[in-house]
Amino acid sequence: MADDNKRNGKFWAQALDRAHLGLWDWNLSAGDCYYSPTWSKMLGYEPGELANTPDLWLKLTHPDDRQRAQESGDRHIAGLVDSIETELRLRHKNGHWVWVLDRGGIVERDADGKPLRLMGVQTDITCQKEAEAALEQVNVRFRLALAASGTGIWHHDIGTRKTFWDARTRE
Repeated sequence: MADDNKRNGKFWAQALDRAHLGLWDWNLSAGDCYYSPTWSKMLGYEPGELANTPDLWLKLTHPDDRQRAQESGDRHIAGLVDSIETELRLRHKNGHWVWVLDRGGIVERDADGKPLRLMGVQTDITCQKEAEAALEQVNVRFRLALAASGTGIWHHDIGTRKTFWDARTRE
């Protein structure tokens, strides 16, 4: 049995590592929070370099994201939503911000239904956020160029047979 548990632990650790998912496991009753080696590496730290404290993630969270991220967890603990899901920025050891998608929830309750333990994963979505920002810049430039040119645009979808005309084309 002990060998099976050890093997299962290695299996899940490898699965999380290969999927680039940083695991967090917050034991509310003990007042500590485990952060997986993948979670630490995602932020440029060596495993064990950061303290396993529940407020660590909040200290590393971008000031503009703190309230929203904390409210996401609070709403879940209060039973207002089924799970935690939020995007936030965490400070990398080198000083830059890493965008993560945080998903998790309550995994253990006491006999009265009070939450005892929360668990979740964080995925690095920095590349996706950078691509979204770059696309938005392209769209802004396109709109500016279109406005400056005095040209209208239209689009016809052959599949739906619908045509879109902007206001300038209709003039």
